[in-house]
Amino acid sequence: MRRWHRNEFALVLSDYLLDELTEVFGDPYFSKRLAKRVRSQALWSFRNAGERVNITDHVLGLATHPEDDPVLATAISANVDYLVTGDNALRQLGAIRDVAILTPREFLTVLGDVPSLPEE
Repeated sequence: MRRWHRNEFALVLSDYLLDELTEVFGDPYFSKRLAKRVRSQALWSFRNAGERVNITDHVLGLATHPEDDPVLATAISANVDYLVTGDNALRQLGAIRDVAILTPREFLTVLGDVPSLPEE
């Protein structure tokens, strides 16, 4: 969040992703780790300061879970360089069209904060 607020990268979201984030932030995993105020502020920031994109390039059947196809479609529609996710199934795709799919740690490496891990 700090890096985004410092304009070190653009956060691009679709209405689909905003709805998903709203739902996920209500899950016990996040409610145990983040105060309700923090979650609410993050969602407010996403909705009001994130760049919104309409899904114009639809994706069907590329993700292992159908609910992840709109995530891929958002990245393609936005013509972004990176899709950052902790979702293992999406990360295993490696890339879709010209969009690299990275872990948050890998993205921090791209931003220049974290040394890259040695390849195995």
